[in-house]
Amino acid sequence: MEIIFKSDCPYFEDNCGGCGSDKINCECAKLKAYKGVNDPEVKAQELKNLNVTATSKFGIMLQMQNVFANRFHKTQGLTKLEKDKWINDYLVCIEDEIIEAGEFLPLYNIKPFNVTEYRKELIDIIHFLMDGMLVSEVSENDFKEILNLNKEEDLLDVMIKLATKDIRSTMVKAKLNDSLANIYTLNYLLRDIRLVRQCISWKHWKKPSDTIDQEKITKAWFGMFKHLIEAFALTGMSSEDVFNVYVNKNIENILRQKYSY
Repeated sequence: MEIIFKSDCPYFEDNCGGCGSDKINCECAKLKAYKGVNDPEVKAQELKNLNVTATSKFGIMLQMQNVFANRFHKTQGLTKLEKDKWINDYLVCIEDEIIEAGEFLPLYNIKPFNVTEYRKELIDIIHFLMDGMLVSEVSENDFKEILNLNKEEDLLDVMIKLATKDIRSTMVKAKLNDSLANIYTLNYLLRDIRLVRQCISWKHWKKPSDTIDQEKITKAWFGMFKHLIEAFALTGMSSEDVFNVYVNKNIENILRQKYSY
């Protein structure tokens, strides 16, 4: 993928070195990764390297995230102390991404609304949400059980359809426009962070518990997942859209690490 001008680079900033004219004169890790994920051969090779065996959309996403997370720390066989640490760390990351997504909404008017960039921020949230699920030992099938779905049903397909129907019904009843609905949904996600954090030992002044209530934390992660899916639905994203944006973003992150980002 050839990028010649600054306007072609999604990550160009005024402090980028070596770019005195309108033309790009640099090759940072972020730009190289962006080019790579838009190269079909590079993308195909990276997918092959991941050795994903799942068949459902969310199952594939969860396996891909597990491979990526294990580059930095193990996700299985963690001690209670390790689980507390990583769950809390990922909740901090989720909170940061929610706030960043909110900067696109009219509540703060920090960034002009751009649905493409807003969707990317939501995809960043699902990265860390899945990381939290993995270290909490919460699976796709756990979510399916909450919804009473068969194992063959695609979780992402079902939840997007439900969310699209439910969120529009709620908006009509509450007389919300899209901007207000987005604000409310992000606020629900911030509340969900608190509900997950209540399941772990994170207060340094309290004696830590020996175990995590698995049913409670599973329901807490599901609540966050449900509200995030509603946020996707508000932007008009289908399950295919969520899946494809996630896969591209995940591979881009892998390439960034490969290029020493």
